[in-house]
Amino acid sequence: MVDLEDLRAPNDKRAPYNASLNDLDDDRNENRLALVVSNEGPNPSVNEEVGPDGGYGWVVLGALIAVNICTWGIISVYAVYLAHFIADNTFPEATRLQLAFVAGLQVSVAMALGPAINKLVRMTSMRTSMAMGVVLQAGCLIACSFVTKVWQLFLAQGVGFSIAHGLLFTASAGVVSQWFTKRRSFANGLLTAGGGLGGLIFSLSVERTIVTAGMPWAYRMTAIVCFVINTIATCLVKDRSAEIKANQKSFDLTLFRRWDFRILLLWGITQLLGYTAILFSIGDYSRAIGLSSQQASIVAACLSLGMVFGRPSVGYFSDIYGRINVSLLCGFTTGLMIIVLWVPADYGNETAKYALSILFALMAGAICASFWVTMTPVTVEVVGLKNMNAALSIVWFSTCIPTCFSTPIALQLRGTVGVDAHPYLKPQMFSFTMYMASTFCLWNVRAMTLKARKSREAERCRQMEKHQADTPTGSETGTLEPKLGIWDLYFKWEKV
Repeated sequence: MVDLEDLRAPNDKRAPYNASLNDLDDDRNENRLALVVSNEGPNPSVNEEVGPDGGYGWVVLGALIAVNICTWGIISVYAVYLAHFIADNTFPEATRLQLAFVAGLQVSVAMALGPAINKLVRMTSMRTSMAMGVVLQAGCLIACSFVTKVWQLFLAQGVGFSIAHGLLFTASAGVVSQWFTKRRSFANGLLTAGGGLGGLIFSLSVERTIVTAGMPWAYRMTAIVCFVINTIATCLVKDRSAEIKANQKSFDLTLFRRWDFRILLLWGITQLLGYTAILFSIGDYSRAIGLSSQQASIVAACLSLGMVFGRPSVGYFSDIYGRINVSLLCGFTTGLMIIVLWVPADYGNETAKYALSILFALMAGAICASFWVTMTPVTVEVVGLKNMNAALSIVWFSTCIPTCFSTPIALQLRGTVGVDAHPYLKPQMFSFTMYMASTFCLWNVRAMTLKARKSREAERCRQMEKHQADTPTGSETGTLEPKLGIWDLYFKWEKV
């Protein structure tokens, strides 16, 4: 005879099993709900595929640091060339404004070609684009050693070298962010420090070569060194565009529908107007206030030295305290240092001028170029990793205006040495104004980002309450956090 308890036993045993299945279904539903809510939010970078945060990414980072040494480092060294061009009257037919435009073209042409280079990368490969840049860069630098007219300098260094710079830098600018997630800003800080390191190395070596061997051999030495380093680096670089299914559109106009992206572009434009004026005019400024050519080259080298140590620090603290927060602080502090350190450097004796110029170069060099450190990580936060390449094409294109016209504006505002008591006061005020404007723009981006974050959190709470209300458990429902107005968000501290 069968005991009724034995017949009920299987059901009793299945009861906890069925209960565990229901719990599992609830967990899956909650996870699925969280996925939907995160994707509905205005920040598409949430829940996207993340990078390996290292591994072969460190090799890629090292290779691209070498590329930055031989691209941005060479561009910043034009401050040394420019000081010699003006002081030695190398091109008698050229005006200061024409020589300043060469400095701007080195960056602006490369940035303007961003969408075209992005399309070239899509049609061929990143490595092919970089290889073309290696050959073109070396050829243009050697051509610079033979120029005798200013229009030849325009073609060789202003246009040709800039195209090579675009093929090398623009094609690989977003690769590091594909390999890092939590340490993305720190990795980009190390990457951009390569430009400062290159400026430091080449500023001193080029100045010495010009004095001992002449201007032509300074260009030829630079060409040989860059060709060797860039060739090795190009062989080592590898991207992850296929793994993340990156959007390779050259110019995605739909991104302009986002107000946060538009103001982000305005932040970059205004900060670069101030930064480029400092970068290319600090050598001539040092000569204008009475320092020697050797002292002027040391001041320019100190600016690059500040970048070497400052940019990784900016990236490191950005990962801890928020990329927008740290960029905001860097821009505001740079503006203050222009008033507190750079302007007073023109007052006093020669020793005081030299000391204050070096102090400003070291301190400002550390933080004045926060745009280049945090632009890629911040762009990823705004538009997402998949849209990064398309967004960066627009970012690089937008920077062609400030990088082209900033140095000519500064030199045009510059007074006449020997006639005006403080010839660089107006360019200094111009840089100060641009940094304050960039701070205001990024402050707005921060407020909009915080508001978007609160909207996502509120939406998730509503969805969770609706989900829990449909379950028979009668569990407690979550409460919505009070909504804050955008003006309140300007002064609310959060990691952003």
